[in-house]
Amino acid sequence: MKIDQLNLNLIFFDNPISRFYINFLKNNSIIKKVVIVSKYLIFKKFFMVNKFIKNNNFPLMFLRKKENKYFIDFVEEYFSLEKNFIKDSYTFQNIDNFDLDFINSESINSKKSMIYFNNNIHENYLYTGREIINKKLLETKKNFFHFHPAFLPNMRGADISLRSVFYKNEIGCTFFKINEKIDKGSIFFREQKNIDRNVFKILKNLEFKDFYNFWYSFIDPSIRLSLLKKIFLDKIEISVQKFETLKKEGEYFSFLHNEEINIIYNNLKND
Repeated sequence: MKIDQLNLNLIFFDNPISRFYINFLKNNSIIKKVVIVSKYLIFKKFFMVNKFIKNNNFPLMFLRKKENKYFIDFVEEYFSLEKNFIKDSYTFQNIDNFDLDFINSESINSKKSMIYFNNNIHENYLYTGREIINKKLLETKKNFFHFHPAFLPNMRGADISLRSVFYKNEIGCTFFKINEKIDKGSIFFREQKNIDRNVFKILKNLEFKDFYNFWYSFIDPSIRLSLLKKIFLDKIEISVQKFETLKKEGEYFSFLHNEEINIIYNNLKND
């Protein structure tokens, strides 16, 4: 099965991951509809613009500063992105290229979300939020997929792309179906490669306060998008069968504390 045969709808929370996806997907045929999960009152557009600015504050700030172009150009080159892809990703109007549905809620697990998915005929969704999808929503018999920025099941949980690169010298990503256990759903495709973390040594020139936010504004979504592009453009067969016997538990991580980020940053500067 090819990924476009899933007839995916995109569950859109305005964040760097969604923004990278829709900038690529606006010219491709993977996504049939975008489902926006966001609280609004009357004027949807007004609330959407405000949410865009609020949720993408860090990448928009980085893009405004000319001195950051050097770092952004590096990311585009390393991940084989088109020139100005990152800047274009943070164009609000990209969302206008899609057929839109709205769930008037801040939570994927809200009653309004439940009503929407129960009444919707579409079965398959690509999820971009940070909230864990609860058991009740999974029982709607819809299929929720996700690109996890590490090689499952080895590394599960939060802030994984940063850990994978700087602790394991690896870049990985996994396309999987979400279940009730964190990052333990059926794996459809995964890929990893060994790298020298010093390839990102350029980032030592960022200030410490910017390092983490730069990573999750540009590098983490690039890792996820790279696998999405590969699966789609290379017409890769995705199948859960080849991973059915995968029983390894892997290791779970929570969000990085400032002390841990500081260690990663200092190691980068001192290597």
